[in-house]
Amino acid sequence: MDNLPANFLIRRIKIKDADDIGRIMAAITKSPAKIDFRQVIEEQVQSDKNASFVAEIDGRV
Repeated sequence: MDNLPANFLIRRIKIKDADDIGRIMAAITKSPAKIDFRQVIEEQVQSDKNASFVAEIDGRV
C-alpha cells in the first residue's frame, strides 16, 4: 500500500456512484452495462450491512 496516492479514499458506496459503477463495468466488459446499478446501490445503502465500498482517487470513483 505504499504506492497509493495521498488523495486515495475508501468510503461507503452512495447512490450517486451508480453512473460511475456502470461506466467501470462497461469498460471491463467492453459492452454497455445491462444492470440498473442505481437500484442495486439503493438496496445496499438501505440495508444495515456495511459491505459495499468504493475507492476514490482525485474525487473520482
